[in-house]
Amino acid sequence: MSYNQICLHLIYITYIVVLNYKSGGCEGLYRDLVRRSYGHQAVPSVKHCGFARQKGPCVALIGIQSHPDFHERRRLLRESWIKYSTPGLHFVFILAQPTSPPILSEATLREEFMAYGDVVYLNISEVNCRVTGLKSHAFFQWASTLGSGRFAFIGKADDDEVVNPYQLRLMLTMHPRKDKAFIGRALPFYFGPYLAKEPKFPFPTKFLGMMYIMSYDLVAVIGGLSYREQLGQVVTRIKSQGLDKVAARVRRSIGEDRVLSAFVELKVASVEWFKTLPCQFHNHPGYLTFTERETKQTLYNYTKRTAVVHKLKTVPSLKLALGELLPHIEGMALDCAEWVEGSEGYEQRPYLAQPSAQCQSWNMPLDTC
Repeated sequence: MSYNQICLHLIYITYIVVLNYKSGGCEGLYRDLVRRSYGHQAVPSVKHCGFARQKGPCVALIGIQSHPDFHERRRLLRESWIKYSTPGLHFVFILAQPTSPPILSEATLREEFMAYGDVVYLNISEVNCRVTGLKSHAFFQWASTLGSGRFAFIGKADDDEVVNPYQLRLMLTMHPRKDKAFIGRALPFYFGPYLAKEPKFPFPTKFLGMMYIMSYDLVAVIGGLSYREQLGQVVTRIKSQGLDKVAARVRRSIGEDRVLSAFVELKVASVEWFKTLPCQFHNHPGYLTFTERETKQTLYNYTKRTAVVHKLKTVPSLKLALGELLPHIEGMALDCAEWVEGSEGYEQRPYLAQPSAQCQSWNMPLDTC
């Protein structure tokens, strides 16, 4: 069966049977790792926000979607931009059970899980082509169990990204504290010219899956419903406008970023939508998605305002992006020294306290790139 045939087949089984891989003794391994993850033994740092005596909730927990076999990519991220993460801003890798025999040995997977304390195994199966939002939804369900006072924001990212943790924390720390906040890069909800011209389409905007961040209270709402229920409600709303063909295409495509933002717009009252600037969240220079091409979006290079760079599919491209962003990361580390553990007055400042004017200058002005 070809890769495309596998993807088409998986579209019709979007709700995956939990923990059904029985080969090589890995069933017991994954059961154990899932049990430890849901007991929060996988991410000990979430219990104390990285520094036990500092005040207030952590800034954010960001789940980076990865695959069990992508060990080398996770190693590269840990040894590059993740090591610059400040206390209060946490990154964890989100994994699930592979649907085919893993390349890595059971011992390697267990060793990584125990050694780094930054891996969460979800209680679903891994899908080898991106056809469902089950993994993102399962992560938000898991995050909703952490408790409302621990993190102000919960976000989703991918392992083909380079992030400036200082810029991301600055953006969130300066963000007005609002209930039910949804933060991300927005584009028109575009499936083709016929849809762009359809005035009855009820969801004109989508938030890109490169990274989106929600306030904890909104994550709790998302985690209360199954992904199937969310997708069904979005499709029903589109059908109610007489757009059966469009609804069928939305159901087939099942883009988790589209479904999630559409569901929130449909079912959650009084959401505060905050759109990041395109120079803050963008794909690497030279890459445009179909939607970006069709809506004539601008390419952006790496700048001091860059927080997230996406679509870095190879190790050389990851290293190149890191080299471009590293001077900005190191510059912010100096100007935002109040966030560095051990600095004067560090223990007395809440994580979400406004940074110094020198630190804030890295995110000014707020309205343009």
